[in-house]
Amino acid sequence: RAFANCKELENIEIPKSLEDVYDTWDNLYTPEGVFSGCSNLKEVTFEEGTTLIADGMFNGCDGLEKIEIPEGVTQIKEFAFADCKNLQVVDMSDTVTEVGISAFEGCENLNTLKLSKGLVASGEKSFANCKELEKVEIPKSLIDVIDTWDSLYVPQGMFYGCSKLKEV
Repeated sequence: RAFANCKELENIEIPKSLEDVYDTWDNLYTPEGVFSGCSNLKEVTFEEGTTLIADGMFNGCDGLEKIEIPEGVTQIKEFAFADCKNLQVVDMSDTVTEVGISAFEGCENLNTLKLSKGLVASGEKSFANCKELEKVEIPKSLIDVIDTWDSLYVPQGMFYGCSKLKEV
């Protein structure tokens, strides 16, 4: 959590060498990543050659309004952009094959979502509670929605709680 809650941070370039970060968990359910809670972070760019966006990396970064996932990124891990309340646009390159559980959950203002045409697996609740999302095109390549189901938990879909979603 080296930069967590850094209110002065406005933009960052993620180097391709950053393959994973060690996160902590604020409770039993949500990881807090290296930039969690950086509320004034407005722009994130990824160095060419980046292949992965780590668990919880930008969780709760309310300043983010648009994210472009560049060519080369294949995985967006669990809770990577969860609870980015002002995130409106997500544009994934077609190299993304996996989106983790709750990766964009709680992005309440997300209204434009371009999924990767190469997406094979997406986690349960990966876009849950994105209340402004009205339409999404599911790629033909998607074959698995990863869930965390066990005897104490009923699985929820990728778009659980997306109350305005009308066109799929």
